[in-house]
Amino acid sequence: MQLSTLNLEKWNENAPFVDSLCLPIYSISATNQEHSLRKIREIEAIAFQLEKKMMGRLLLLPAVYDSKQESSVFQEYLAQILKSFLQMGFHFAITISDHKVPSIHLEEMEHVRFQIAQELLTEEQVEASVDQCYQQILDLWVKNTEMEKTKK
Repeated sequence: MQLSTLNLEKWNENAPFVDSLCLPIYSISATNQEHSLRKIREIEAIAFQLEKKMMGRLLLLPAVYDSKQESSVFQEYLAQILKSFLQMGFHFAITISDHKVPSIHLEEMEHVRFQIAQELLTEEQVEASVDQCYQQILDLWVKNTEMEKTKK
């Protein structure tokens, strides 16, 4: 499900099952704009393919920009986004980027930071990235389920 195209009826139908969100994060280099634009398209392609693969369990948010200038400012901004979705019942956050994204530690939300390579990816590498990110999320869900079972 994509937040930007979501209608209320579909959301009400699926909301009880959607506990994970995906946030693409990009940056733009002033010196190499063409490369930056291609990386943005790769990040979005991975996010869209992941959303399709996890339909009904994952909400894809619109991409956000990280200037990579003030990491503490961006970290706080990212934390505020994740906190607001935690309050809505989301417990897993996946960020996809081509650079290191700050880790956000919230007590009741797991954060997976998926970082793709800086160099341009082939179509096969994009597909492989989707599969790797998907596996990381599945591993997290399994780990969380096992932890929940031990608490009971």
